[in-house]
Amino acid sequence: MELSKTEKVKYKLNTKGMNITQMAKLLRKHSIKGFLIRLSERFIVVIVPRDEITLNKTKMKQMIKVMEG
Repeated sequence: MELSKTEKVKYKLNTKGMNITQMAKLLRKHSIKGFLIRLSERFIVVIVPRDEITLNKTKMKQMIKVMEG
């Protein structure tokens, strides 16, 4: 992943007390591409390749539905 072709994207997500390693594994499990750089209780920040931003957004919505039950 070339850094000049990436952007920081902030996703609203209830992390439910996960640490950064657990969240990175969850993102990988759901095929969300990028590099997790920040984690809070209510959001995550991921460095994502520009051509993957819209695809990640749809995968993230699916992941949130699964996490909510």
